[in-house]
Amino acid sequence: MLNQAIDVNCVFGRDHHRHLNEILIPSLLKATKRNIRFNVVNYAGPSDLDVFLDVSERIEVSVVRQETGAAIGFAEGHNLLAKNAQSTVFVIINPDCILHDSAIDRLIDRYAATKKPVGIVEGRQWPFEHPKEYDPLDLTTPWASGAFCLFDTELYRSIGGMDERFFLYLEDVDVSWRMWLQGASVVYEPRAVTTHFTGGYFYRDDLLENEKFFSIRNFILLSRKFFGEDGEGKALEMLKNFPDKEVVAASINDIRENFQSFSPIKGIDLTKTPQIKITGINQFHEIRS
Repeated sequence: MLNQAIDVNCVFGRDHHRHLNEILIPSLLKATKRNIRFNVVNYAGPSDLDVFLDVSERIEVSVVRQETGAAIGFAEGHNLLAKNAQSTVFVIINPDCILHDSAIDRLIDRYAATKKPVGIVEGRQWPFEHPKEYDPLDLTTPWASGAFCLFDTELYRSIGGMDERFFLYLEDVDVSWRMWLQGASVVYEPRAVTTHFTGGYFYRDDLLENEKFFSIRNFILLSRKFFGEDGEGKALEMLKNFPDKEVVAASINDIRENFQSFSPIKGIDLTKTPQIKITGINQFHEIRS
């Protein structure tokens, strides 16, 4: 099964179309020797840009149309795409990435070589590698970034995919933690590399305010979901020293108005999953030295 065509999923918007067509899609060819089903969805809805030209015969582009009439979030977009995945594992990639040589094949090889069950295999981002911890022997890591990683298709579906209530940011931490609760490991493959033009470092100053709001709001929600009322209280206490008081206030207000029914996961024993931890504001790991 692992030798068959691989599903690669990407949620994109209008600003990403040229990069996808001219850079990301061509980079798929050097990232794997397999045939590729490149499944994409425009988070803003159908548009005249849902067309990709001059694509290699090795790549089948499948455009999934979302017709909600509104923009959908990262999690909802990837859940839509995952429904169409046919391969045993599938890869997700951000639209502002360029895959390096053999990047996808190295994710698949790591998955194949790792003791099962494996929920997620995370690739390495360049030039800004995430400094979070990972075990140098078995490569396990507390959580995987959704910028470039591989999922076990059956396990992804069995846990309900990503939590769409987060909309943007920290849904990757959440799905990683739920994999650990399912008994499936999350591992890091540093040989599988993608260049990631993350907005915070390269462009789009307007993205920073969105990132601040959703990151802070979802930090509070994630704390509630896995650590209950006490966890949410600790998160709010940490945020008292956060420099952007306006963002914190907006996040708290949004939670009060729209997330009253957002309940903690019941019946979990976090003593059995040390990977699930909060070490600071939006920090869910130890920093690698």
